[in-house]
Order: sequence, then C-alpha cells, then structure tokens
Amino acid sequence: MKKGKLLFFATITLVISAFVFNACTKDDTTPPEIKLKGDKIMTIELNSTFVEPGYTAEDDEDGDITSSVVVTGTVNVNSAGTYSLTYTVSDAAGNIGTTTRTVIVKNAASYLEGNYSVIDIADGYQSTYTDHITASSTVNNKVWVDYFANYENGSVYFTISGN
Repeated sequence: MKKGKLLFFATITLVISAFVFNACTKDDTTPPEIKLKGDKIMTIELNSTFVEPGYTAEDDEDGDITSSVVVTGTVNVNSAGTYSLTYTVSDAAGNIGTTTRTVIVKNAASYLEGNYSVIDIADGYQSTYTDHITASSTVNNKVWVDYFANYENGSVYFTISGN
C-alpha cells in the first residue's frame, strides 16, 4: 500500500510540475531580424551587373535562420528606374521579419539632364533658345538633345550656360 501511495504522489507531483513549468513559459512573439549587407539604398549604372551584397537573419529563439529568407522582386539593369527587393523570413513560432532594399539603376550621363539656355551666334546674328537634354533609359552614357542649335540662321556655334 505504501508503494501505491508513493507512486500516486509521484505522479501527481510530476503532473503539477509539468503544468507549472508550461504555464511559466513565455510565448515567442518577437519577429526575426534581417540585416542587409551593403547599403539599404544602392545606385548602379545602367547596363551593368547587379550583385546581391547579401543578408543575414537571426531569431532570438531559433538562432541563425538566414537559409529561410525569401527574396522577392527583381532588378532590371537594362532599364533605368528604381527597384525594390523585399526580404522575408519566418521563425518557428510564425513570427515574420521583413526588410527592403532599394536599387536605383541610373544612366551615368544623367547628371547632364535638364534645360539649358543657349545663345547661338553666327554671321552677325544672335538667337537665344532653350534646349533640353534627356538621358537614355536603356543605353548607358547616351543622351538625347531636343533642339541642338538654331539651324534657321545657319548657325553651328553655340554656348550652353546653366542647368
């Protein structure tokens, strides 16, 4: 009979201990953190190659979960524009961590873009007009000039001042 009571109390103690320890555990509500290697905003030249600088993902409960990161979005290096890459990871508790990287694809000659006041002088005539330069969105170091000199007066000399 003593053995039976001892076994009964041991079982009750074990059940109560399991309940107490489970009741004291905290739920995992902290999302994992993704850290980008390199810059969060990157600028690359048109028609170049985009190389992903990398990332890491850490969770306070699960540790290193970098291998679970999913990257969505693309960078079209052959078309000037702004592109977003989204990095998402989920931990074992279902918490989701996310971050984004912005990649700007830019024509190296885009600094020339703008309106210019042009003074065209030839054969004793002077004319002033505004010209506009636009950088190509598909070919690096290529620009378009809208007017390029006043050909009505047969001019070929001009100066560009300001931007």
